[in-house]
Amino acid sequence: MRLLAWLSSLLSAAFLLHAQSSSFQPSFQLTQFPTGCPSNAAPVQVLTGDFNGDHITDLVIACGANPAAFSIDQFSVLLGKGDGTFQAPIVTSIASTPVHIYTSGLPALTAADVNGDGVPDLVLMSEAGTGFEVMFGKGDGTFLSPLPDF
Repeated sequence: MRLLAWLSSLLSAAFLLHAQSSSFQPSFQLTQFPTGCPSNAAPVQVLTGDFNGDHITDLVIACGANPAAFSIDQFSVLLGKGDGTFQAPIVTSIASTPVHIYTSGLPALTAADVNGDGVPDLVLMSEAGTGFEVMFGKGDGTFLSPLPDF
């Protein structure tokens, strides 16, 4: 008898929780921030990571002046403040190096610790997807010039 009463109470509580949760409406705060892309370019890829070693998520935004050409020619690093906002973009142009390709499902840019120093580096797919370039991270949200044909 006790078991039946306990089970009945448990089922009633579960029903009440379900009834309350179906009326729950989440709300989100929308925050807009500059991407660092020039006015003639659009963001084509976004990466997340900790690019300055402060354990706060940062963003890297790849910008393409001609999305129809499937290329990127600069990227911006937005260092996170830890409250959902970001510092001003640190812009790096890569337009003077070979075209960096992106296609649907195949990014041109990825972050990885290539040299094992604990700092994320940027790896870029170079012209026509035939090779890679590496930009070693300095640990402050900036990167060294690309090393081609890695």
